[in-house]
Amino acid sequence: MNAPIRRVAVAALVLFGLLVANANYVQVFEGSKLRTDPGNTRVLLDEYERQRGAIVVDGKPVAQSVPTDDKLKYLRRYPDGARYAGVTGFYSLIYGATGIEQAEHDVLSGNDNRLFTRRLSDLLTGRDPRGGNVVLTLNRQAQNEAVAGLGDRRGAVVAMDPRTGAILAMATSPSYDPNQVSSHDPSQIRGAYERLADDAGDPLLNRAINQRYPPGSTFKVIVAAAALQNGRKPDDEGAAQLRRRAVRRHPGDAPGRAHPLLQHRVRQAGGRPRSGGDPAAGRGVRHHRRGDERPAAGVGQLGR
Repeated sequence: MNAPIRRVAVAALVLFGLLVANANYVQVFEGSKLRTDPGNTRVLLDEYERQRGAIVVDGKPVAQSVPTDDKLKYLRRYPDGARYAGVTGFYSLIYGATGIEQAEHDVLSGNDNRLFTRRLSDLLTGRDPRGGNVVLTLNRQAQNEAVAGLGDRRGAVVAMDPRTGAILAMATSPSYDPNQVSSHDPSQIRGAYERLADDAGDPLLNRAINQRYPPGSTFKVIVAAAALQNGRKPDDEGAAQLRRRAVRRHPGDAPGRAHPLLQHRVRQAGGRPRSGGDPAAGRGVRHHRRGDERPAAGVGQLGR
């Protein structure tokens, strides 16, 4: 073999080796990133080729995929519209997924490892693959009452089962219809999303979990628990110094009010009324003792 041919062969082998190395690098190190890239339409088309699992409340779907006759085989629909939008979120061709649609995407799309046996069974039997369903702890009656109670007011309602922590109702207002951003028409999706994003009421915000609020009167329970645990009793007398003003508490104060450890009306130095926990009870329990009660009550802990 003469020198020119040898050089061409070496160059070809080097290029071939680089191609193999690049292919392996992309598959091993970049594969996950490329699969989740929003611009990867192959993954998106594949997801719309299979029936996405339903999100279920009390045995009925609040989000489901229905067959269509267009290029995308299935369309995501939300039968209850805005009623559960804060919980379900949306599954959009352009804007991806939010809410439960995002949090439980692997299950709904059928890619979760727990569905491996089902995927294998579908493959062997020739059945069309489909995602798994997600059953929520929400109660339809409680959710209806929460939505009705909010009405047109801006705010949120959350109801929980104190025994298990299960969410029974989660409503946010104003809300939106997720069907508007889950169609197969890109221009319609963009128009609907822009209107929602520009809305001064911010309907895309789930005020129940994505907004911070002061604890308000709920913290009175922690003060009361700390007081009771440290030997205080509901009818105990006490006194406290609040902003250089003496505040006394005894059973004769504020007749007809609720639990004396939980409610007491005081006035700030400027004379403006303020509702708060019983200052005598709060001052009667040292600060570090109240601090010990906060973790026990779940303050500062993330939900699971």
